[in-house]
Amino acid sequence: MPTYHPALTGAALDAMLETTTTIRPALIEGLLYERSVILLSADAGIGKSTLVANILAQASVGLPVFNVLYVPKPLLCYYIPFERGSEELRERLKQMRSVIPFNTANLCIFENPDFPCPNLYDPAHQRFLLDSIQQDCPTRPPDVVFYDPIYQAVAGGLSNEDKVSAFIRFNVQLMTLFGCATWLNHHTGKTFYAADGQKVEKDDPYYGSSFLRNHCTGSYYLHAAKDHDGTILDLKKDNLGTLLKRLMLHYDPETYTSSMKDAFKDLLAVDRLKLALRQFKLKNQSFTFRQLQGCMMGVSDSRLREILRIPHIKEAIISDKSNPQLTLYLIKGEI
Repeated sequence: MPTYHPALTGAALDAMLETTTTIRPALIEGLLYERSVILLSADAGIGKSTLVANILAQASVGLPVFNVLYVPKPLLCYYIPFERGSEELRERLKQMRSVIPFNTANLCIFENPDFPCPNLYDPAHQRFLLDSIQQDCPTRPPDVVFYDPIYQAVAGGLSNEDKVSAFIRFNVQLMTLFGCATWLNHHTGKTFYAADGQKVEKDDPYYGSSFLRNHCTGSYYLHAAKDHDGTILDLKKDNLGTLLKRLMLHYDPETYTSSMKDAFKDLLAVDRLKLALRQFKLKNQSFTFRQLQGCMMGVSDSRLREILRIPHIKEAIISDKSNPQLTLYLIKGEI
Protein backbone atom coordinates (compact mmCIF):
# COMPACT_ATOMS: atom_id res chain seq x y z
CA MET A 1 0.00 0.00 0.00
CA PRO A 2 1.17 3.58 -0.62
CA THR A 3 2.52 5.65 2.27
CA TYR A 4 0.00 8.08 3.75
CA HIS A 5 0.58 11.78 2.96
CA PRO A 6 -1.70 14.37 4.57
CA ALA A 7 -3.91 16.43 2.27
CA LEU A 8 -2.87 19.98 1.45
CA THR A 9 -4.77 22.26 3.79
CA GLY A 10 -4.26 25.25 6.05
CA ALA A 11 -0.64 26.30 6.57
CA ALA A 12 0.67 23.53 4.32
CA LEU A 13 -1.55 24.72 1.47
CA ASP A 14 -0.57 28.36 2.09
CA ALA A 15 3.11 27.40 1.90
CA MET A 16 2.56 25.42 -1.29
CA LEU A 17 0.69 28.31 -2.94
CA GLU A 18 3.59 30.65 -2.13
CA THR A 19 5.93 28.52 -4.23
CA THR A 20 3.42 27.76 -7.02
CA THR A 21 4.04 29.72 -10.21
CA THR A 22 1.33 30.93 -12.59
CA ILE A 23 3.58 30.41 -15.62
CA ARG A 24 5.43 27.12 -16.03
CA PRO A 25 9.12 27.31 -16.95
CA ALA A 26 9.85 26.59 -20.59
CA LEU A 27 11.80 23.60 -21.81
CA ILE A 28 11.38 24.73 -25.42
CA GLU A 29 9.75 28.14 -25.55
CA GLY A 30 6.45 28.10 -27.39
CA LEU A 31 6.42 24.31 -27.74
CA LEU A 32 7.14 22.40 -24.51
CA TYR A 33 6.94 23.33 -20.82
CA GLU A 34 7.79 21.64 -17.55
CA ARG A 35 5.35 18.90 -16.42
CA SER A 36 3.26 19.28 -19.58
CA VAL A 37 1.94 16.63 -21.99
CA ILE A 38 2.18 17.30 -25.73
CA LEU A 39 0.33 15.11 -28.25
CA LEU A 40 1.62 15.22 -31.83
CA SER A 41 -0.66 13.46 -34.33
CA ALA A 42 -0.03 12.98 -38.04
CA ASP A 43 -0.81 10.68 -40.93
CA ALA A 44 1.62 7.83 -41.59
CA GLY A 45 4.75 8.91 -43.46
CA ILE A 46 4.50 12.63 -42.70
CA GLY A 47 7.62 12.55 -40.52
CA LYS A 48 6.65 12.51 -36.83
CA SER A 49 9.67 10.48 -35.78
CA THR A 50 12.05 12.53 -37.91
CA LEU A 51 10.69 15.72 -36.37
CA VAL A 52 11.20 14.31 -32.86
CA ALA A 53 14.76 13.29 -33.74
CA ASN A 54 15.38 16.92 -34.75
CA ILE A 55 13.99 18.10 -31.40
CA LEU A 56 16.06 15.55 -29.46
CA ALA A 57 19.28 16.60 -31.16
CA GLN A 58 18.92 20.35 -30.73
CA ALA A 59 17.38 20.26 -27.24
CA SER A 60 20.12 17.93 -25.93
CA VAL A 61 22.72 20.65 -26.38
CA GLY A 62 20.51 23.69 -25.77
CA LEU A 63 20.39 24.85 -29.39
CA PRO A 64 17.23 26.61 -30.62
CA VAL A 65 14.77 23.99 -31.82
CA PHE A 66 14.06 24.36 -35.56
CA ASN A 67 16.78 27.06 -35.38
CA VAL A 68 14.33 29.48 -33.71
CA LEU A 69 12.63 28.23 -30.53
CA TYR A 70 14.71 29.13 -27.46
CA VAL A 71 15.90 26.30 -25.19
CA PRO A 72 16.86 27.78 -21.77
CA LYS A 73 19.09 24.83 -20.85
CA PRO A 74 20.24 21.56 -22.44
CA LEU A 75 17.58 18.90 -21.90
CA LEU A 76 18.01 15.30 -20.82
CA CYS A 77 15.71 13.46 -23.23
CA TYR A 78 14.52 9.86 -22.87
CA TYR A 79 13.11 8.19 -26.00
CA ILE A 80 10.98 5.03 -25.97
CA PRO A 81 10.40 3.39 -29.38
CA PHE A 82 7.23 1.31 -29.23
CA GLU A 83 7.04 0.15 -32.84
CA ARG A 84 10.25 -0.61 -34.75
CA GLY A 85 13.03 -0.24 -32.21
CA SER A 86 15.73 2.42 -32.23
CA GLU A 87 17.32 1.76 -35.63
CA GLU A 88 15.41 4.44 -37.57
CA LEU A 89 16.08 7.04 -34.89
CA ARG A 90 19.79 6.18 -34.90
CA GLU A 91 19.91 6.48 -38.69
CA ARG A 92 18.36 9.94 -38.56
CA LEU A 93 20.57 11.13 -35.72
CA LYS A 94 23.67 10.00 -37.62
CA GLN A 95 22.63 12.15 -40.58
CA MET A 96 21.77 15.10 -38.35
CA ARG A 97 25.15 14.98 -36.65
CA SER A 98 26.70 16.63 -39.70
CA VAL A 99 24.79 19.86 -38.91
CA ILE A 100 23.77 19.54 -35.23
CA PRO A 101 26.56 18.99 -32.66
CA PHE A 102 24.22 17.20 -30.24
CA ASN A 103 25.22 15.78 -26.86
CA THR A 104 24.76 12.00 -26.67
CA ALA A 105 25.16 12.18 -22.85
CA ASN A 106 21.79 13.96 -22.80
CA LEU A 107 20.09 11.38 -25.02
CA CYS A 108 18.78 8.09 -23.61
CA ILE A 109 17.17 5.63 -26.02
CA PHE A 110 15.39 2.64 -24.50
CA GLU A 111 16.98 -0.49 -25.98
CA ASN A 112 16.45 -3.95 -24.52
CA PRO A 113 16.53 -7.02 -26.82
CA ASP A 114 14.85 -9.10 -24.09
CA PHE A 115 12.07 -6.55 -23.74
CA PRO A 116 11.77 -4.82 -27.14
CA CYS A 117 8.24 -3.45 -26.83
CA PRO A 118 6.81 -2.79 -23.36
CA ASN A 119 3.07 -3.33 -23.00
CA LEU A 120 1.79 -0.58 -20.69
CA TYR A 121 -1.44 -2.52 -20.16
CA ASP A 122 0.63 -4.93 -18.04
CA PRO A 123 1.55 -3.62 -14.53
CA ALA A 124 4.76 -5.71 -14.54
CA HIS A 125 5.85 -4.08 -17.80
CA GLN A 126 5.04 -0.67 -16.38
CA ARG A 127 7.22 -1.29 -13.33
CA PHE A 128 10.08 -2.62 -15.46
CA LEU A 129 10.03 0.44 -17.72
CA LEU A 130 10.00 2.88 -14.78
CA ASP A 131 12.87 0.99 -13.14
CA SER A 132 14.79 1.05 -16.43
CA ILE A 133 14.44 4.83 -16.71
CA GLN A 134 15.62 5.27 -13.12
CA GLN A 135 18.68 3.11 -13.76
CA ASP A 136 19.45 4.84 -17.08
CA CYS A 137 19.23 8.28 -15.44
CA PRO A 138 20.82 7.72 -11.99
CA THR A 139 22.06 11.27 -11.31
CA ARG A 140 19.40 13.40 -12.98
CA PRO A 141 15.81 12.58 -13.96
CA PRO A 142 14.83 13.15 -17.59
CA ASP A 143 13.43 16.56 -18.48
CA VAL A 144 11.16 15.00 -21.10
CA VAL A 145 10.18 11.45 -22.07
CA PHE A 146 9.17 10.77 -25.69
CA TYR A 147 6.76 7.92 -26.58
CA ASP A 148 6.88 6.92 -30.25
CA PRO A 149 4.20 5.94 -31.21
CA ILE A 150 1.70 5.62 -28.37
CA TYR A 151 -0.80 3.41 -30.21
CA GLN A 152 1.67 0.53 -29.79
CA ALA A 153 2.33 1.29 -26.13
CA VAL A 154 -0.53 -1.00 -25.10
CA ALA A 155 -1.21 -4.43 -26.60
CA GLY A 156 -3.98 -4.20 -29.17
CA GLY A 157 -3.56 -0.44 -29.56
CA LEU A 158 -5.68 2.32 -28.06
CA SER A 159 -8.79 0.47 -29.14
CA ASN A 160 -10.97 1.10 -26.11
CA GLU A 161 -11.23 3.46 -23.16
CA ASP A 162 -9.97 0.86 -20.70
CA LYS A 163 -6.64 0.66 -22.52
CA VAL A 164 -6.47 4.44 -22.94
CA SER A 165 -7.05 4.83 -19.21
CA ALA A 166 -4.24 2.36 -18.44
CA PHE A 167 -1.88 4.35 -20.65
CA ILE A 168 -2.89 7.66 -19.06
CA ARG A 169 -2.48 6.31 -15.53
CA PHE A 170 1.02 5.10 -16.40
CA ASN A 171 1.95 8.47 -17.87
CA VAL A 172 0.72 10.27 -14.75
CA GLN A 173 2.80 7.88 -12.61
CA LEU A 174 5.88 8.48 -14.78
CA MET A 175 5.53 12.27 -14.67
CA THR A 176 5.00 12.23 -10.90
CA LEU A 177 8.04 10.02 -10.33
CA PHE A 178 10.43 12.02 -12.51
CA GLY A 179 8.83 15.48 -12.49
CA CYS A 180 9.19 15.53 -16.28
CA ALA A 181 7.22 16.52 -19.35
CA THR A 182 6.08 13.92 -21.88
CA TRP A 183 5.77 14.01 -25.65
CA LEU A 184 3.33 11.57 -27.29
CA ASN A 185 3.74 10.75 -30.98
CA HIS A 186 0.47 9.44 -32.36
CA HIS A 187 -1.40 8.61 -35.56
CA THR A 188 -4.53 10.17 -36.96
CA GLY A 189 -7.84 8.36 -37.27
CA LYS A 190 -9.29 6.74 -40.37
CA THR A 191 -9.44 8.95 -43.45
CA PHE A 192 -12.90 9.73 -44.86
CA TYR A 193 -13.80 11.13 -48.27
CA ALA A 194 -16.79 13.15 -49.44
CA ALA A 195 -19.01 12.11 -52.36
CA ASP A 196 -16.86 14.20 -54.73
CA GLY A 197 -13.74 12.29 -53.69
CA GLN A 198 -12.27 15.13 -51.63
CA LYS A 199 -10.68 14.23 -48.31
CA VAL A 200 -12.80 15.26 -45.32
CA GLU A 201 -10.62 17.38 -43.06
CA LYS A 202 -11.35 16.94 -39.36
CA ASP A 203 -10.58 19.78 -36.98
CA ASP A 204 -8.47 17.52 -34.74
CA PRO A 205 -7.91 14.17 -36.47
CA TYR A 206 -6.05 12.25 -33.76
CA TYR A 207 -6.99 8.60 -33.21
CA GLY A 208 -8.75 7.35 -30.09
CA SER A 209 -10.79 8.29 -27.07
CA SER A 210 -11.45 11.83 -25.89
CA PHE A 211 -9.84 10.69 -22.61
CA LEU A 212 -6.48 10.92 -24.37
CA ARG A 213 -7.02 14.46 -25.59
CA ASN A 214 -8.30 15.53 -22.17
CA HIS A 215 -5.13 14.17 -20.56
CA CYS A 216 -2.86 16.35 -22.71
CA THR A 217 -2.04 19.96 -21.86
CA GLY A 218 -1.37 20.69 -25.53
CA SER A 219 -1.70 19.04 -28.92
CA TYR A 220 -0.55 19.66 -32.49
CA TYR A 221 -1.60 18.24 -35.84
CA LEU A 222 1.34 17.76 -38.21
CA HIS A 223 0.60 17.80 -41.93
CA ALA A 224 2.39 18.39 -45.22
CA ALA A 225 2.63 21.96 -46.48
CA LYS A 226 1.06 22.64 -49.86
CA ASP A 227 3.18 25.65 -50.81
CA HIS A 228 6.68 24.52 -49.82
CA ASP A 229 8.83 21.45 -49.15
CA GLY A 230 8.09 20.90 -45.51
CA THR A 231 5.44 20.51 -42.86
CA ILE A 232 3.11 22.58 -40.71
CA LEU A 233 2.24 22.09 -37.04
CA ASP A 234 -1.22 23.46 -36.24
CA LEU A 235 -2.13 23.93 -32.59
CA LYS A 236 -5.28 22.05 -31.51
CA LYS A 237 -5.16 22.43 -27.72
CA ASP A 238 -3.34 24.70 -25.29
CA ASN A 239 -4.33 24.45 -21.62
CA LEU A 240 -1.38 26.55 -20.44
CA GLY A 241 -1.84 29.38 -22.94
CA THR A 242 1.86 29.29 -23.90
CA LEU A 243 2.06 27.37 -27.19
CA LEU A 244 2.62 28.84 -30.63
CA LYS A 245 -0.45 28.54 -32.84
CA ARG A 246 1.34 27.47 -36.02
CA LEU A 247 4.86 26.40 -36.96
CA MET A 248 5.78 26.32 -40.65
CA LEU A 249 8.87 24.23 -41.31
CA HIS A 250 11.23 23.73 -44.24
CA TYR A 251 12.62 20.20 -44.55
CA ASP A 252 16.14 19.28 -45.72
CA PRO A 253 16.05 15.64 -46.91
CA GLU A 254 19.85 15.35 -46.90
CA THR A 255 20.20 16.04 -43.18
CA TYR A 256 16.64 15.10 -42.03
CA THR A 257 16.39 18.49 -40.30
CA SER A 258 13.57 21.02 -40.24
CA SER A 259 13.85 24.77 -39.76
CA MET A 260 11.28 27.50 -39.51
CA LYS A 261 10.59 29.48 -42.67
CA ASP A 262 12.35 32.86 -42.77
CA ALA A 263 9.17 34.79 -43.52
CA PHE A 264 7.39 33.04 -40.68
CA LYS A 265 10.13 33.82 -38.15
CA ASP A 266 9.28 37.50 -38.34
CA LEU A 267 5.57 36.88 -37.93
CA LEU A 268 6.31 34.89 -34.79
CA ALA A 269 8.65 37.50 -33.32
CA VAL A 270 5.98 39.16 -31.16
CA ASP A 271 4.77 35.81 -29.82
CA ARG A 272 8.33 34.68 -29.08
CA LEU A 273 9.10 37.97 -27.33
CA LYS A 274 6.07 37.50 -25.06
CA LEU A 275 7.18 33.96 -24.24
CA ALA A 276 10.68 35.17 -23.34
CA LEU A 277 9.33 38.04 -21.21
CA ARG A 278 7.04 35.65 -19.33
CA GLN A 279 10.03 33.51 -18.41
CA PHE A 280 11.92 36.53 -17.03
CA LYS A 281 8.79 37.51 -15.09
CA LEU A 282 8.41 33.97 -13.73
CA LYS A 283 11.92 34.19 -12.26
CA ASN A 284 11.48 37.86 -11.24
CA GLN A 285 14.72 38.36 -13.15
CA SER A 286 16.03 41.58 -14.66
CA PHE A 287 17.58 41.38 -18.11
CA THR A 288 19.50 43.40 -20.67
CA PHE A 289 18.55 44.13 -24.25
CA ARG A 290 21.21 41.67 -25.43
CA GLN A 291 19.95 38.91 -23.12
CA LEU A 292 16.44 39.40 -24.51
CA GLN A 293 17.77 39.35 -28.06
CA GLY A 294 19.60 36.10 -27.28
CA CYS A 295 16.23 34.52 -26.45
CA MET A 296 14.83 35.71 -29.79
CA MET A 297 17.57 34.06 -31.89
CA GLY A 298 17.96 35.97 -35.13
CA VAL A 299 15.72 39.01 -34.61
CA SER A 300 17.60 42.20 -35.55
CA ASP A 301 18.19 45.12 -33.18
CA SER A 302 15.80 47.35 -35.09
CA ARG A 303 13.04 44.73 -35.24
CA LEU A 304 13.33 44.00 -31.52
CA ARG A 305 13.21 47.71 -30.63
CA GLU A 306 10.14 48.06 -32.85
CA ILE A 307 8.36 45.22 -31.03
CA LEU A 308 9.28 46.67 -27.64
CA ARG A 309 7.47 49.88 -28.63
CA ILE A 310 4.14 48.06 -29.06
CA PRO A 311 1.94 49.77 -26.39
CA HIS A 312 0.88 46.78 -24.28
CA ILE A 313 4.45 45.44 -24.26
CA LYS A 314 6.05 48.83 -23.57
CA GLU A 315 3.67 49.43 -20.64
CA ALA A 316 4.64 46.12 -19.00
CA ILE A 317 8.39 46.82 -18.95
CA ILE A 318 10.29 49.22 -16.68
CA SER A 319 13.93 50.15 -17.22
CA ASP A 320 16.70 51.04 -14.79
CA LYS A 321 19.23 53.41 -16.34
CA SER A 322 21.14 54.14 -13.13
CA ASN A 323 24.15 52.41 -14.64
CA PRO A 324 25.17 54.44 -17.72
CA GLN A 325 26.95 51.40 -19.16
CA LEU A 326 24.07 48.94 -18.93
CA THR A 327 20.28 49.34 -18.99
CA LEU A 328 18.39 46.67 -17.04
CA TYR A 329 14.76 45.83 -17.66
CA LEU A 330 12.15 44.22 -15.42
CA ILE A 331 8.63 42.98 -16.09
CA LYS A 332 6.01 44.61 -13.87
CA GLY A 333 2.83 44.39 -15.91
CA GLU A 334 0.87 41.59 -17.55
CA ILE A 335 2.30 40.04 -20.73
